[in-house]
This record gives sequence, structure tokens and C-alpha cells, in this order.
Amino acid sequence: MIKNIKYICFAIMIFSSSNLLASDTQFINGFEDVPMMPKLSQAHDSGIAFDTEFGRIIETYLETEENINFDDVVKYYGESLPQLGWKKVSKSKEKIIFSREGEVLEIILASKEKPITIKISLHD
Repeated sequence: MIKNIKYICFAIMIFSSSNLLASDTQFINGFEDVPMMPKLSQAHDSGIAFDTEFGRIIETYLETEENINFDDVVKYYGESLPQLGWKKVSKSKEKIIFSREGEVLEIILASKEKPITIKISLHD
């Protein structure tokens, strides 16, 4: 019995220390559970959303507030999105794709010029 309690306590400790999303995490407007990476901000009036009989499409653009590169973006979302149930499907130099429950989330380097611009797209 004590051995089982030790395993449970150890599992709770590991899980809580690996949680990268803080309670004060901001989320991207229009995307109910896609966190806003620190040092990024949503571009003014960049969000669009369509809901059709074939599914929905949501897009927005994020801009850097500081000098970061796309590798930083890939690392952040590669670590944070799996905690929200997203699975990485593919990754290239300029795009990373996740899926969850029939939805596809694409994070794309839209502009390489500093400061960089990131396009976030969600569709069924």
C-alpha cells in the first residue's frame, strides 16, 4: 500500500513539474486552446473565421515583439500543444502541423523579415 502511494506521489510530482503552461497563460483570440507564445502578439484585425457545413476555418497572424526566430516558435508550440492534446504531424523549415480530434492546426512562417510574422490556421 505504501509502495503504491509512493508511485502515485512520484507520478504527480513528475506531471506537475513538466507542465509548461502557467495559470496566467494567454490564449490566441479565436482559438480557444492555443496558447499565445510569450514575445508574440496578435496582429490587429488579422483574424478570420468561417463556419460552413463542411467544417470551420480560423486564421490569424502573430507578430514578434522581440527578436525571435521560427525555431523558437517551433520549440514553444512543440512543447506546449501536446499538453493540450495536440499531436505533431509534420515539421519543415517554415511550417509545423498538429492534429487533434479531426482538426488540423498549422503554424506557418509567413514572413522571414525581422520581426517575423507567424500565420496560425485551424481547420476541420
